[in-house]
Amino acid sequence: MLGPGSDLEPAPGMGPDRPEKSPEHTDAGPAVGEAGLLARLEALVAAGEGADPALLGALLAELRQLRGEAERQRRRYLNLFNAVPDPVSILDQEGRILDLNRAGERAYQRPREEIVGKLVHVLNPDLPPDHMGPVLEALHGGDTYVVEVNNQRGDDSRFPVEVHSALFHDGPHQYIIAVARDLSRRREAEQNYRDLLDAMDKGVVFQGADGSILSANAAAHRLLGIPEGGDIVQDLRWQDWLVVDHRGWPIGFHEMPPMRALASGRIVESTLLGLYHLGRRQLTWVSATSVPQFRPGAERPHQVISLFSDVTELKRDSALFLRTQALARIGGWEWDGGRQRLYLRKL
Repeated sequence: MLGPGSDLEPAPGMGPDRPEKSPEHTDAGPAVGEAGLLARLEALVAAGEGADPALLGALLAELRQLRGEAERQRRRYLNLFNAVPDPVSILDQEGRILDLNRAGERAYQRPREEIVGKLVHVLNPDLPPDHMGPVLEALHGGDTYVVEVNNQRGDDSRFPVEVHSALFHDGPHQYIIAVARDLSRRREAEQNYRDLLDAMDKGVVFQGADGSILSANAAAHRLLGIPEGGDIVQDLRWQDWLVVDHRGWPIGFHEMPPMRALASGRIVESTLLGLYHLGRRQLTWVSATSVPQFRPGAERPHQVISLFSDVTELKRDSALFLRTQALARIGGWEWDGGRQRLYLRKL
């Protein structure tokens, strides 16, 4: 459907001059009257009879009504088309832009006259010549086609968009409607999120529902001894580690906080774990909290996020203090002023 000002002639069935039925226009209404009037007019012409003033008047009134209906349909289309807040373009199967809404003019910062009638490369010069092949293959298979690309504004600057394309029929003709969602704010939020994770001094690890590693921040790489920039999915193999609890007893994979959080659907807080790397013969004590993540409406978590910090020095100091205290065979005491209580440690 082409809006006013297009430098292309509207395709059959697509232009505003086409008299379409409105929702309240039934087959028993004006269409029947129009057919009857035309039949009478054709009969008079075939018989060579003079003009029938009553017939011509009725026909003129019918044509005026149809013209008004067509104008209302055109305005309804334009209002709906331009009310969409995202850029919407209509293309033919060669990728030529037939129409563009006002949101598209604002997003691309150029008038529609510079876009309509040209191939979609005017919005994305990086597209390959055969870019319509995969699009048409998906659309003719009954699917929608979704792709993330960088479109170009009038000042040659680029911005990321997610384009959803669908096929629609208008009589014998097929057209493609493409809706472009600006991803600039989403990308900015994602970058801020990544920067926050990288700035944290706590390790953060994301795991899937089966416990497989999805990603981790820079602090997690450092705490686990994985080179920064390395692939934690490949480098972090659980068979290379011996995991012990706070008493030094080994625990299995499914006893670890992330797996317990996935199994219970609840947060597992501040668990002390010893991570012993068999190859490096290095023991690191961490305090870990695992938080399950749920998709909207889901009953089971689809992933778990674990936050952990290195407490090796605290654990070592605590162990040394207890050992020194045991060797010296001395007790200890603590005065709790708030509760007015004295705590004593026996020899």
